[in-house]
Amino acid sequence: MATADWSKRPFEKSRIDIGTVGGLTISRTAIGVVVAVVVGIVGLPFVFGDPGLQEALVQRLAIAASIFFLGGVLVGGLAPHRWAVAGLCAWTPFGMGLVMLVSKLTLHGEMPTWSAVGLLLLAPLAVAMLGGYAGRWLVGRITRR
Repeated sequence: MATADWSKRPFEKSRIDIGTVGGLTISRTAIGVVVAVVVGIVGLPFVFGDPGLQEALVQRLAIAASIFFLGGVLVGGLAPHRWAVAGLCAWTPFGMGLVMLVSKLTLHGEMPTWSAVGLLLLAPLAVAMLGGYAGRWLVGRITRR
């Protein structure tokens, strides 16, 4: 039996299936997708809700960015060869941004502003993708040792 040289392909270990449940094979990518959906649900109140009385908007944005970044790191660490799946962590603000974009294009009103639409469409997605790449990088550093 030939052994694999993991130093040349550090992410190959993550491509293996991690188990079976009821005859279905579960891969790390599937678990990463589930984690991304859960992170999106956890980030939901930070996107749709208004800040509380003692809460600053900057504080709320920092917490939301931390949730999306750490969720991306987790997804990127689980499936480094599919680190772009981490973008799914931002499905809630992206969905709200799409609704705002459609409303802006069809109603031609003042609300929502283009900056709010762009912020909700791009910023959380970029933060989650950066987290996914960071998770991929961390797994690469750990497996090379």
